[in-house]
Amino acid sequence: MAQPRRAKKIDKNQQGIVGYLRGLPGVSVELDHDDILVGYRMQNYWFEIKNPEEMNKAGKPYKGRIQKNQERIQRTWPGQYNIVTTVDEILDIIGYA
Repeated sequence: MAQPRRAKKIDKNQQGIVGYLRGLPGVSVELDHDDILVGYRMQNYWFEIKNPEEMNKAGKPYKGRIQKNQERIQRTWPGQYNIVTTVDEILDIIGYA
């Protein structure tokens, strides 16, 4: 029998980022895709949102904060996948003007 899925921990800043993005014309956001998918100008963008309070001084998540599946995605995914902490990082990556 399959194990029940654990509730996913959502970083404190995710709700504000998603709300802001959903308020922008031409931007779509889907949740639960580790963490969000953003659609803009016929392109899809995949983002993992991390809480900036859990980042080290170099701006990288503390060891252990990135899950094994996220490390695997970073290493092997041939498309775009970014770990971000702010909406500004997302806007820069998607080229929102």
